[in-house]
Amino acid sequence: MKPIDAYFVAQGKKDGKIYTLALFIHYNRSSWKGLKDNIFVQAQIVEKEDMETGQVSAAFIEEK
Repeated sequence: MKPIDAYFVAQGKKDGKIYTLALFIHYNRSSWKGLKDNIFVQAQIVEKEDMETGQVSAAFIEEK
């Protein structure tokens, strides 16, 4: 039988930050010794905050 996989992504915003959750679920139905019928879960959370703008100008870069 083939392995069964599921992937879920969700995104939300709170206090000016954007949070992204990526969830991968793998149900291993192979005949690998010790791994058969195991469920593997991997979760990744990314927090993104908008960068400040106007901090550096072309004139400032030329000056330096």
